[in-house]
Amino acid sequence: MERISLIKAVKEDAEALKTSQVKAFLDDNKNKPDGVTMDMPPGCNSLEWNIDVIEKNEVYKIMYDTIPVGGFIIFSGKENCKIIGRVWILPEYQNRGIGKKAFDILFKMSKIKTSWYLETPDWAFRNHHFYESIGFVKTGETEFDNYCGWKEYKYQVFR
Repeated sequence: MERISLIKAVKEDAEALKTSQVKAFLDDNKNKPDGVTMDMPPGCNSLEWNIDVIEKNEVYKIMYDTIPVGGFIIFSGKENCKIIGRVWILPEYQNRGIGKKAFDILFKMSKIKTSWYLETPDWAFRNHHFYESIGFVKTGETEFDNYCGWKEYKYQVFR
């Protein structure tokens, strides 16, 4: 497999990150069940939102050699807790081990033991399997969201 790396995003990366999110989340719509919203995650198609997120949080480009193929948006939680607010890989780069390697790198970047937290839709069975395969444990569920048409599964790992 080619070299996978994470590079901290800067303001100039906002357009590319926006574009890759839109492509990844539009493609994800094919996995959604009938009756749920086809809306993308908030802000992913806004350049201003992406710039703001980059300036205020940890945002990383997932690189496949020299090609940006996805990203992480990470928010700080309580002490020694990180919230993975968003992670995505372009559809044409999925199922190649890139996500697993990117998470390995992300976990190793943390100098101290950290509790990592994320949420994913109840209908996203591939996500459930993937997160559990890299050590995440399902810790709960959110209430059903009438607008979206689903609830979120909560996952956590300590690394």
